[in-house]
Amino acid sequence: MKELEEIAQVTGSFLPDFIKKYQEVLTSNDPLIDQALSKIKSGRGKHIRPILLALVVKLLGHEITSSEVDAAVLLELLHCASLIHDDVIDLSPLRRGEPTLNSIYGNHISVLVGDYILAKCFHLAVRNCSQSIMEVVALAGMYLSTGELHQAKATQGLQVITEKEYFNIIQKKTGTLFEATTQIGTLCAKSSMEDRSKLANLGRLLGLAFQIKDDIFDFYDDPKKGKPAGLDMAEGKFTLPLIYTFYSAENALQKEVKILLEQAQTSLEARKKLVKLAHDSGGLNYAQEKLEEILHQAEAIIHEFSPSPAQEALLKLCDFLYFRSF
Repeated sequence: MKELEEIAQVTGSFLPDFIKKYQEVLTSNDPLIDQALSKIKSGRGKHIRPILLALVVKLLGHEITSSEVDAAVLLELLHCASLIHDDVIDLSPLRRGEPTLNSIYGNHISVLVGDYILAKCFHLAVRNCSQSIMEVVALAGMYLSTGELHQAKATQGLQVITEKEYFNIIQKKTGTLFEATTQIGTLCAKSSMEDRSKLANLGRLLGLAFQIKDDIFDFYDDPKKGKPAGLDMAEGKFTLPLIYTFYSAENALQKEVKILLEQAQTSLEARKKLVKLAHDSGGLNYAQEKLEEILHQAEAIIHEFSPSPAQEALLKLCDFLYFRSF
């Protein structure tokens, strides 16, 4: 977290102000809901999107006010609700090495808590945000759900998706929220339409980079979190390293990959074999190259703006997304 805190320094008191407001919003007068919300608050997220929003505002020469803090809280609530629902769909016992809400309270209560947070999100939007910001958040929620639906369909049928389909899914489920973040930053700063378009694209690229890096992590054990490699495969997910492995292979190996993916849901040995195949075939290198290519595109957009501490911080954020280990 230290790297992100250093990147956020250029935004002044924004990050502590955001964290304080976010913690205040995640409360309820109902003891049952408040107990679950307390569990969420005890986990420490990266807060990349709020930091990105503030950096965009500063990049455009606008001072950060309580309006930007409110907008960042809005986005983080949407993100939080989506993670809770994701964990239910994926039957995930852990997130960031900590027990998920569904592993503690069960799926039924977890879904309802996620719904409650979504309601909080839109209540805050109506009270504190402009109609244009509300529209961006609503569309982000729609696209995010669409991406998750497409991924759920692919995983349930153990579908071997193409690289194009993969990018379509991650654009909707991850890129959308990053894009909404930079869009809202430009709305807060009242920027030109040209800058809005550029920075929306920047957000999209950073979201893609974030997801590709997450997908790369799944091909390595994480002893600190007690997370073995291959959990995405256990859920039937076909991510970029495995997509490259499959489509660059001969027919016989393609058949083996399909069989192993079917077995991976219950077999640790099958997951280990898929991980090895992705390493040996160059699938991990390919995904890393794609990550680098996308971040170079993001950096090119950042360089189109005047040099400033915010510009430098955004470039450091690109480095963080490339080198991050969590």
